[in-house]
Amino acid sequence: MGIIDKKNLTQENSFPGQDTERLLLERLKNSTTEEDYFRWMLFVVGYYRSIKKIDSAVALLEAFLKKKVADDEKNAHCQLALGQIATDEQRLEAALARLQPGASVVVKVVRGADELSLTVQFPPVDAPTDARSDAPSDAPVDEEPGEPGDTA
Repeated sequence: MGIIDKKNLTQENSFPGQDTERLLLERLKNSTTEEDYFRWMLFVVGYYRSIKKIDSAVALLEAFLKKKVADDEKNAHCQLALGQIATDEQRLEAALARLQPGASVVVKVVRGADELSLTVQFPPVDAPTDARSDAPSDAPVDEEPGEPGDTA
């Protein structure tokens, strides 16, 4: 077989974008085990992210979570993927909405070579919304305009 024959054979077997999606969805649908389904689902999610069909990727991950599969590792993987999509796409409200009231999250802040880990505690539902009530009594308080120390 010559080089030209190989080139033509390769072009005949390549899949355009729409065929790629169809092929991946077909493989997902025809999965015979939970492991296969999960693996193909992640391929589809990755493909959707690459072609900017973010809502479709999110819908697929959320549908998997709604099935309430008893595999904590797969559920965590989906949650992490949803969080990654939310942050990559600057959908920060969506990322925060996934947190339960009273949850705490460790946030790593990186600036150059410096790293700082902070624990962010989200208030429980019944907590007061006034942020100053949590401040220590010796914490500095903003002064009202016109009070001593006002430089304006």
